Amino acid sequence: MELRALVQEKFSEPQKCYGHCDQQSTLKFLDEKVTTTAVYSCPGAYISKVIVYGASVDLDQVLGYVQSLVGKEQDVREEDIRVASRYPWDLGIDTGNQEKVMGAAYWTQNYRRTKSDDPNRVAVFLCGDCRSVFSQPMSSKQTLCGDCSRTG
Repeated sequence: MELRALVQEKFSEPQKCYGHCDQQSTLKFLDEKVTTTAVYSCPGAYISKVIVYGASVDLDQVLGYVQSLVGKEQDVREEDIRVASRYPWDLGIDTGNQEKVMGAAYWTQNYRRTKSDDPNRVAVFLCGDCRSVFSQPMSSKQTLCGDCSRTG
């Protein structure tokens, strides 16, 4: 099974939006050419979690990628990225062997070291139109990035 289809099938269960609201966050894929990247975001566009999937994941590469994706305001460090391996028994599939099926690396905004509850702190959101990641104050109600809000 193709990686994106497997991720969709096994990880699309809604999750609670952590750190922003009490609504459900759903899995959404970013249109990335190099990696299979998904985020969990709520109806308010807040990104709870960024996940990079692959046959294997390299922590240094994922760190650089997440830093470029979410911007410098987030101060993402190596210890903020969680790496996991997924096996057939873990995913409830039968591959005929017990070898690793995929790797996944996770980053959430809840790993903030500053633990600021300032409603105007900068957070990352997912544009409801173009699915780009953008930053804005946590208290903002905007669900579109700057480009889409100007054209919409």
